[in-house]
Amino acid sequence: MKVMHVAHCNCLLGEGPVWMEERGELLFVDIIGRKLMAWSPNSGLRTTDTKLMVGSFARLKDGRLLAAAGRGLYFLDPDTGTLTSLGRDELIGPDNLMNDGKCDRSGAFVFGSKDVNEKEASGCLMHFRGAEVRQWNPGIVLNGPAFSPDGTRIYFADSPTRRIFTATWDAETGTAGTLEIFATLSDGAGYPDGMSVDSAGGLWNAHWDGWRISRYHPSGCLDMEIEMPVARPTSVAFGGPDMKTLFVTSAKIGRANDPVPDTELDGDLFSIEPGFRGLPEPAFAGTL
Repeated sequence: MKVMHVAHCNCLLGEGPVWMEERGELLFVDIIGRKLMAWSPNSGLRTTDTKLMVGSFARLKDGRLLAAAGRGLYFLDPDTGTLTSLGRDELIGPDNLMNDGKCDRSGAFVFGSKDVNEKEASGCLMHFRGAEVRQWNPGIVLNGPAFSPDGTRIYFADSPTRRIFTATWDAETGTAGTLEIFATLSDGAGYPDGMSVDSAGGLWNAHWDGWRISRYHPSGCLDMEIEMPVARPTSVAFGGPDMKTLFVTSAKIGRANDPVPDTELDGDLFSIEPGFRGLPEPAFAGTL
């Protein structure tokens, strides 16, 4: 399967891709580089600076973004990169980092934090609908999440142990059921990172240090592996007018000292036509 090089982004830690249907462009972030990236097939790549590290974001109906940035929640202007506080600036400790997140199928923003060094299981999963931020610490180093097409299951990864977990998901209360191991990456396959679910319920996962992305059948069986030209693919998202293009972000941080030589493509944006259709990411449906 052909992997297309979309844009030279030079991201230290590219993450959080979201297809903005109303804008006809893909938005993603360079967390460490403190940048918001926008790419469209018509105008190419546009980059704006953010004053804080943005881990993830969700669409708002007024065109702005709801972002997990710094240690809290902010409004993010997609055109200027300007962050405006929501008054929830200290949701996590100084040794933690905002990480992956997206809206569940009901429109609540579900986002995670993790230990800066990815060693301590000090991160938590947070649920925000507007009234309060609910926190749940499953005792793992969390990456993800993603949700089944019907919204009744959540998926996320414990990267250091190479395991992807799933659980039932109560969208009303923002609580997960008993954790189940969904898949375990084999030795040499890297570490599970960002993920997305297609319309058939398959889970797509980026393998940090694995030079690949994978699709898992809803049963948890490995269904497809696609080799990537970079060691550290970080996340995946479907987009394009028909939601049939899978975009893949990547990272270059730490590659200079890797025993396998780095490449000029590290940190760039890629796309694949995998033969599956994605689902549009819901806009935030809570109150602000």
